[in-house]
Formats: sequence, C-alpha cells, structure tokens
Amino acid sequence: MLAEAERMYQRALKLNDISPSARNDLNLRIAIIYQKLKKWEPARKLISAVLESESDKAFIPSSAQRILTQHRLTEVYLEMDELDEAEKQCKEVMNAARRINGREH
Repeated sequence: MLAEAERMYQRALKLNDISPSARNDLNLRIAIIYQKLKKWEPARKLISAVLESESDKAFIPSSAQRILTQHRLTEVYLEMDELDEAEKQCKEVMNAARRINGREH
C-alpha cells in the first residue's frame, strides 16, 4: 500500500502545472512514506529540500507547518544516529514553538 502511494505521489510531482506549495506537500507525503519504510536518507533529503525551499511563501520560518516539518527531520536524524544534528534541529523546533505559543505552552 505504501509503495502504491509513493508511486502515485511521484506521478503527481511530474505534472508541469504543480505549484511550489503543492510540490512541497507531495514531497513531505513521500518523506513520510520513506519514514514508515525506514528509508532514512531519502526521507532526510526530501524534508531538507522542503525546509530549504524559498519558493513556497506559505513556509514562513515561524509557521506551525514548518515546525512540524523540522520535527519530522529531527526524528529522521535520531533514527540515523546523527545525534548532534538531531539535537540542533530539536532546539530550533523548541525555540520556534516558544515564539508561536509562548514559553508556558
């Protein structure tokens, strides 16, 4: 089932008229599939690419979606035993969440 979902999302990515926001969404969905399949490096690459994307204006640095995406990247780094990078990402996630929700949340 996951393999079929991945193929479907990959086909959708090949469409010429797809918006940058939709492309990022599809890449995140594929990254989630890779996580479930324990394909950590492809998941890391896709999540990192989405976070680095400047074409998606909806992905502002303090947005909740960005925080969730960074958290997903933290999980991947943990699974890859890249603990220093996981810690760095985790701190960024916590700081961004505090900016949005306040310190007490």
